[in-house]
Amino acid sequence: MATAATFSAVAYPEMRRFGYPQSFATGVIGGRRHARAMLPPSTVLAVYGIITEQDNRQAVSCRIIPGCLRSPCTLLTIAS
Repeated sequence: MATAATFSAVAYPEMRRFGYPQSFATGVIGGRRHARAMLPPSTVLAVYGIITEQDNRQAVSCRIIPGCLRSPCTLLTIAS
């Protein structure tokens, strides 16, 4: 919540000032929230591993590739 609030207060006005549509600006801010859970070190991922009694090293290794692929895909989506 704090990240969304910060990005909403800082990034949204700047994106609007540079002419980005409102739907695009809010979509970028909303989509940013999920990146934190995917890329290590992630508190959400560590807590999930503890709750499900799974090895955290395995959970981290399963998230590295999707997390690293998400960034270029997001960049391509925003750039097009």
